[in-house]
Amino acid sequence: MAEVHVPGVPAERSFVARPERWTTVLSKLWVAEIEVGDPVFDQRVYLRAEGGCIDLLREDGVQSSLLSLLSGTYAELAPNHVTLDGTQLTMSVRPGELISESVFLERQLDVAALALHIHRRLALPAA
Repeated sequence: MAEVHVPGVPAERSFVARPERWTTVLSKLWVAEIEVGDPVFDQRVYLRAEGGCIDLLREDGVQSSLLSLLSGTYAELAPNHVTLDGTQLTMSVRPGELISESVFLERQLDVAALALHIHRRLALPAA
């Protein structure tokens, strides 16, 4: 698990992104899923969001980062996820197989890109 601090994001801004699995299909019976309008993304990623994060999640760069981080992961009951809770961005992703150093570096770049998108879109201006 990795955590990144994204300064200036209001506390009410939050989202959870998980790979679509049988557990998310079941949870849709009780909790509404947010869809962003991109059929490929909506089919592969389960989203819940609050505090006006939907516009952020519609951005191509954010979707690309989330798809990269959540692809090729183990199907688990305690699911892999990328979560924003105010200023705290948490990634809990477990690759389904060993990854090379270059793929590991690409994942780190995806995390940095996602944090930058979040900061540019959601952070309040410094006082």
